[in-house]
Amino acid sequence: MNYSDIYTFLEPLCKEAGAIALKYQNNLQVDHKNDKEEILSVVTIADKEIDTLLKETLTTKYPDIGWLSEE
Repeated sequence: MNYSDIYTFLEPLCKEAGAIALKYQNNLQVDHKNDKEEILSVVTIADKEIDTLLKETLTTKYPDIGWLSEE
């Protein structure tokens, strides 16, 4: 495993995830998770977008990795 290549791949991905978070900085949009305690289980739209970006990008680049996410 070449850590330099991994860093080169991850750095722009992290910046892209950060840009998504900043996009919602002054306009926080909240959604509810699909569970029985909906009133207590909130998630932001930014969280969902970042999770989707990371999951799709990382599992495409590294198909043998698993994915576990709170969102």
